[in-house]
Amino acid sequence: QEKTVSVSDESILTATATSSAVTGTYLLRVEQLAYAHQIATSSSYADYDTTTFGEGTITIQVGTGASVEITIDSSNNTLEGIKNAINKSGAGVTASIVNTTDGYKLLLSSKQTGLEGAITVTSDLSGGEATLSDFYDIQPAQNARITLGTSEGGATPLVYESSSNLVEDLIPGVSLNLKAASTESVVLTVEEDLESIKENIRNLVAKFNEFQDFVSENTSFNADAGVAGALLGDTSLQRIQYQILNNLFRRVTHSYFENVAKIGISVDHYGRLSLDESKLEEALQSNLEEVKKLFVNTVIATDADVEVVSVPYAVESLLEDGGLEVVITQAAEKGRVEASTSLGSDTLGQDETLTFNGSVVVNLTAGMTLDEVVATINSTLEANGILVEARNEGGKLVLEHLLYGLSNSFTVVSNVDASVPRSTGIGTTELTGQGVDVAGTIGGYAATGSGQMLEGGAGTPVEGLTLRVTISSSELALQGNSQGSIVLSQGVGASLKESLDFIVDPYQGIVKSSQDLYQGLIEDINERIEVLEERLSRKEELWREQFVALEEALAAFQTQGAWLTQQLASLSALAQSSSNQRS
Repeated sequence: QEKTVSVSDESILTATATSSAVTGTYLLRVEQLAYAHQIATSSSYADYDTTTFGEGTITIQVGTGASVEITIDSSNNTLEGIKNAINKSGAGVTASIVNTTDGYKLLLSSKQTGLEGAITVTSDLSGGEATLSDFYDIQPAQNARITLGTSEGGATPLVYESSSNLVEDLIPGVSLNLKAASTESVVLTVEEDLESIKENIRNLVAKFNEFQDFVSENTSFNADAGVAGALLGDTSLQRIQYQILNNLFRRVTHSYFENVAKIGISVDHYGRLSLDESKLEEALQSNLEEVKKLFVNTVIATDADVEVVSVPYAVESLLEDGGLEVVITQAAEKGRVEASTSLGSDTLGQDETLTFNGSVVVNLTAGMTLDEVVATINSTLEANGILVEARNEGGKLVLEHLLYGLSNSFTVVSNVDASVPRSTGIGTTELTGQGVDVAGTIGGYAATGSGQMLEGGAGTPVEGLTLRVTISSSELALQGNSQGSIVLSQGVGASLKESLDFIVDPYQGIVKSSQDLYQGLIEDINERIEVLEERLSRKEELWREQFVALEEALAAFQTQGAWLTQQLASLSALAQSSSNQRS
């Protein structure tokens, strides 16, 4: 999800943020900008293209980079020639000639800002009409320097230096473009881009309704017009429609909102979606993270005593094949020291000094109650930055580190023996409050504990997966080592994508199956057409043969008829002749 970023004074710096940026407000002060090193010849010259300098070499080095040696000879030993030779050398500087009130000077500018771009020039020229002088700084190489935080209230801001005025690694996910140094701080605010989230949800509703209109248009029958949709009676489209709706309104167990209806998306009896903008706005403003969980895949722990802190992408992919069992063999513990004797309702019988971690001294005075002892210890330790808390537990002094784990251990010793009546009971032998790191495995793979944090072991498939395990030792003893699993819970968006990927899968998807079905029907129809065309062709051929035979028969009949007509005419003439003779 993209973030928006705002800066209180964009004349000092501007910023952009990516989706990985952490929302919050940051106080920044640009103490100085990064500058590229610029140097010029200390001497000035009357011209730049006539006066010749000696021949030999000029060596230029930028920062700690490789030195570049430039040859100067009779073809390039004027100021102009030297400038051109430097620019062609790739030495990491730009050479130019400036015309000052005293004459022409050779100016070199580093192509790299910051201290890393400092220029060193060594000249080894001999002969010529003039000597190429040494160079002096006209603009020193300088890093940008920014502070993050404030010095008010005794705080110490973080100081960051960069060789560039484009700073991309001070605040994760935020790029800073430094424009001016200032004594004033600017406020940079990173926020969720709620408008883009709303626009994406609006688009989801609109695109679904377009699909719904397509389904209605192509699967209905218009009785008045007598027109049927192209896919009337095709069940595949209804299956796709059902799958999309079912995935869109599925229950998402890992989100507070559970389904999209809770954030304002509803469906009417025609199957079209509508969006309640006010309900969506309220959900986004009140619980944005839970809205995100509604749409995206989320890695969750099935046990309440285990929390997922970070998940590398590789592990998320691994979880698509199933959950990872969490087995805890040791619960994390805080370092703890308990007095060997109880002071109860008595008061200290003498002055006593407790020393923590070998250096921090807490002075206690005779007559203090146990509660006063506790208060004095806590105020002194807090002032010295020691994260140990003193408590009165049933009349005994108990000291406990505020953090879990072996690295958060502490020591304490008293100048009064624990056997002395009305003492703190700590004693003159140094005691160690040693914390314990959580221990266990994730998905059967080794994991490393640090305090309550359990991280997948290096080189294992779960490397980088970090869990916070909050179960206590007593609870672990009761519940057993198995503490549920780490699973991938699908959000609506991820579920829809998975469903659509299957629908349009080019090998096994519903669309492919329908295409194959219709292609099969088309091929069957084409085969039937070919058969019918072949039959018609044979019929046509038969009819042609019969027609030819008929024409031949008719021709024969016509010839025979002509002959008979001729014979009859001859007989008629003969008869007429005979009749005339008798007359």
